[in-house]
Amino acid sequence: MGKGTGSFGKRRNKTHTLCIRCGRRSFHLQKSTCSSCGYPAARIRKCKIRLPAFFLSLSLRPSAPLLDLVNFSVYPLQFVISCSVACI
Repeated sequence: MGKGTGSFGKRRNKTHTLCIRCGRRSFHLQKSTCSSCGYPAARIRKCKIRLPAFFLSLSLRPSAPLLDLVNFSVYPLQFVISCSVACI
């Protein structure tokens, strides 16, 4: 049996459960780490929003007003995409 449709019926165990620190269902039971906040590490896991190259090229065109690329991590992804599309 391969990796396809037939083998998906055999998957019945939970891999993630609720995290104590962030409350999301991201705590991996076998690894004992949270994929969202990084618990039990002392520092909270944090990563910046990465935009696809297509949207970055839209905002860097000379015809469109330049968006502040430094502050992209402050806004949600949907807001950034709508701003870059509206500037065309």
